[in-house]
Amino acid sequence: SGLVEIHLTVGPEGRALHSKVHGNTTGYPSLGRCIANEMARWRYPRPAGGRAELIYPFRFSSGK
Repeated sequence: SGLVEIHLTVGPEGRALHSKVHGNTTGYPSLGRCIANEMARWRYPRPAGGRAELIYPFRFSSGK
């Protein structure tokens, strides 16, 4: 369990310009890298003002 935060910059055309791990408390660095790599491939809505920066959280739980 834990939290993975991805810092994402979206360009004017809705494509990711940068995607990197901002924080990861899961103990699995490869999990954060995998999420950041996948988010870099996604298409996003075109941001007002030309570009947007955000930190997107993914919370993982064992369900116990």
